Amino acid sequence: MQPPPRSTGRERFGEHYAATLRKLGLAMGLSEDDLLATGVELTAAAVATAIERFLAPRGGVDVVYASGGGVANATLMRAIGRRVSPARLSRLDVLGVPPAAKEALAFAFLAHETLCGLPGNVPSATGAARPVVLGEITPGA
Repeated sequence: MQPPPRSTGRERFGEHYAATLRKLGLAMGLSEDDLLATGVELTAAAVATAIERFLAPRGGVDVVYASGGGVANATLMRAIGRRVSPARLSRLDVLGVPPAAKEALAFAFLAHETLCGLPGNVPSATGAARPVVLGEITPGA
């Protein structure tokens, strides 16, 4: 597990990753239900492990805010909640941000940084050589 800040997504944990895990699980004799349960627990364990390894040493976590499509999966939310306890698990919408709007909010933040002339990248997460202002503002006619 890489230390934060880091970035990942479907390019690493998408359809190909899921298909590979399914193939391995079926070869081991696991049922479809067992494979789904394993995927839920792997996801919950990854969240809890990241918190334990990278945040707890800095003082811990009182609340974990979940966003994205996973918040609609009650089984996943229970698993994460169980693993991050005693921290409380809440959906991002309790802060007024719809869980599906996380990416739109992130792009709005990056646009704000660009408008203010501030770097919007994190070189240790992206591999960039240095912090830079992202994008370009071109005034209209």
